Order: sequence, then structure tokens, then C-alpha cells
Amino acid sequence: VTRQFTRPSLFEKDCPHYVPPHRRHLQAAQRAQRRGDSVAVEKHLRQALDAAPRYTAAHAALARRRLARGAASAVRTQLDTLSVTEQSVGLRLLLGDALAITGAPASARRQYRDARVRTPRYAHDTRTRLLLRGVVADRPDVVAALVSGASPSDQSRQLAALDGAQTPAVEAWRALRLQEAHRYASADSLWRRVDTTPDPDWPRAWRTAWMIQRLDWHSAAAYRAGGEEALGRALRLARSSSEQAAAHGARGWAEVLAERARQAKRALTDRP
Repeated sequence: VTRQFTRPSLFEKDCPHYVPPHRRHLQAAQRAQRRGDSVAVEKHLRQALDAAPRYTAAHAALARRRLARGAASAVRTQLDTLSVTEQSVGLRLLLGDALAITGAPASARRQYRDARVRTPRYAHDTRTRLLLRGVVADRPDVVAALVSGASPSDQSRQLAALDGAQTPAVEAWRALRLQEAHRYASADSLWRRVDTTPDPDWPRAWRTAWMIQRLDWHSAAAYRAGGEEALGRALRLARSSSEQAAAHGARGWAEVLAERARQAKRALTDRP
């Protein structure tokens, strides 16, 4: 049975049940990750890359682990071996992070910009996060906290302890990590302080994208926080962001935000 599911079929055609070695090793690494076996994770990722040196999923997984343990220089060496066409959006982000941490902010920003250009225009959340990454590219301590192996809640605390933590970009990252940690009331409170553009030199299109996405993030946090005051805030923010998105031609985004406004209104109406 084992041979049936691991060997290639005749005439060099892929059997529907055949899993190539590089994919088997990545799957084994993922299982080891769930078990908390870091040694096995590293072993299988290296074996995956031995079997397929250009396997981007394994490169990304290995780069994330290296960044989490502070080996940014190793990530630069690892990803510099890939050609431009082989670098996915995720790999460009990881290489940008490695460059930022090792003191090359200009090169890091180029990677973030290239990643954003290659990200679909409808992926507003990802595109805005890449803009925020560019703002903190000259803050190795901030980027190192964002890629650390700590939980989102702990990452938010790490960011708060840094010098200059009150800048709009750092506070935005803190609020995002709080939302990822399901600490919505804390995120809602923090978003209320983030009311300026993180980089005054951004072109108008970037400032507009940031403004709408900030309202989107804040309305989501307020809605999940619950409570009459927070729900009322979520309703106002969602309506405002929906109107802004529609005014700039992002109709799909506008409808998503309008639905959140309707949900917030229903939640307010249903309150005892």
C-alpha cells in the first residue's frame, strides 16, 4: 500500500495519489509544527528544499522560522538565491523583513513595494499592511517584534515597550495584533488614537487607501468589542468607510463595509 501511494505511475505521468517528495516533507513539517517538534520541522523543511530547491512554500516556512529566532541574515542569504520570478508576495515580504532587521531599510521598502504591486487590488487589508511595513522599515526593533515567535498579544506588548511606540504606524501594528489576539476592546481603544497618516509623504492614493482601511479595521474592532457605545461607533465608522470606498470606486469593499454597518445596527436594535 505504501508503494502504491508514494511511487510515480508509469510513463512518467503523475498518479492522482502520488505526492512528490518535497510536498511530503512539507506536510510532515506541518504535522511536526502542530506537535511542537521544532527539530523535526527544520529537518523536513530542509529535506523539502533538498528535493526541490525552488519550492517557495518550503522557503517561506523556513524563512518565517529563521526570522522568529532572530536569524535575519540567514534569511537574506536563503532568499537571495531565488530569481525575481520565483519570489512570491509572501517571500518578498519575508525578504523585506530580513533586510529591515539587518539595517537595509531602502532595500526593504523596495521589497514591500514590489510585494504590494503584485498583490491583487481587491486585497485591501494586505496592501495596506505592506504600506505600514514600509513605514517601519527603518525600525529594526519594530519589524523584529512583528516577526517574533511570540503570540499576537505578546507582540503588542513588545511593541508598546519600544522607544517611539506612540507613532501612528507602531500603534496601528499594536492595534492589529490586539485584534488578532481577540482583544477587541483594547484594539478599539487604541484605534481611537491612530488618527493621522503614518507617513505624510505618501501619495494621495496611498493616503486614501490607508484612511478607508483604518476605518475598516477600527469598525471591525468596535463591532467585536460589543457594548452600546462600541456598537454605535462601529456603525458610524462602517458607514463612513463604506461611503469613502464607494466614492473611490471600490464597490465590492463598500458593500462589505455596508453589511458591517447593517450588522452593527441590528446588534444595537436587539440589545435589551
